[in-house]
Amino acid sequence: MGSGARAVGLITLLCSVVVMTPLRSVPVAAGSPGRPNVVVVMTDDMSTAELEHLPHVQELLVRQGRTFDEYAVSVPVCCPSRVTMLRGQYAHNTGV
Repeated sequence: MGSGARAVGLITLLCSVVVMTPLRSVPVAAGSPGRPNVVVVMTDDMSTAELEHLPHVQELLVRQGRTFDEYAVSVPVCCPSRVTMLRGQYAHNTGV
């Protein structure tokens, strides 16, 4: 390696160190306060009438959270519908 290439490499290294050093001293926030806390609960073969037998779940999730009463799926079959929800893709793209 010639002295010109060595000088360019050294300058690049020094510039990288100068740019990266302030980034190490910036504290990282534990969590973004503006982002919502989302919990998705998926059950199989369960009607809303069965929540009467689960009062704590009903209190914590339904009354304090958000429900989607008019939710529709693109595939009525159980397994492809779950994969569609988890992957965010249509069933014909998931391979299930």
